Amino acid sequence: LQAYDELEDDDYLEIWGTTPDQALARVLSMDNGCLVPVTGISFATSQLSGNEETTQDRLFAYGDMWQVDNDPKAAKIFELMEQGQALSASSVLQGISEPMRQVLQDLIAQGILYASTED
Repeated sequence: LQAYDELEDDDYLEIWGTTPDQALARVLSMDNGCLVPVTGISFATSQLSGNEETTQDRLFAYGDMWQVDNDPKAAKIFELMEQGQALSASSVLQGISEPMRQVLQDLIAQGILYASTED
C-alpha cells in the first residue's frame, strides 16, 4: 500500500488533488467519478443491530476497522468494497453522510481506495 501523502504521481495529484479530502470532493463532483478498492486487499464486513434505532456497520481491511453508525448507505458501500467493486459517485456515493465521508477519506489516505473514473 502507498499512503496518499506518499504519492509521487504528479499527473494523478493534478487531477485528484493533493489531499484525500480533495480527492473525495473531486470524485463526488464528477458524473463518472468513482472510488476503487486497491487490488490485493481483503475486506470483511459486519453489521450489529442493537435496538430498532441502532445499527453499526463495520468494515475490516488491512488490519483496521472502520465503523459507521445508523447510516442507511453504509452496508451497501462496505459490501461493494468487500466485493472489490468501484463506488460510483453517480449512484452509491450520492448524499453520503459526514461519518461515511470521514471513513472514505481515511481509506483514501491509507491507500486502500483510489480515485478514478468509470469507463
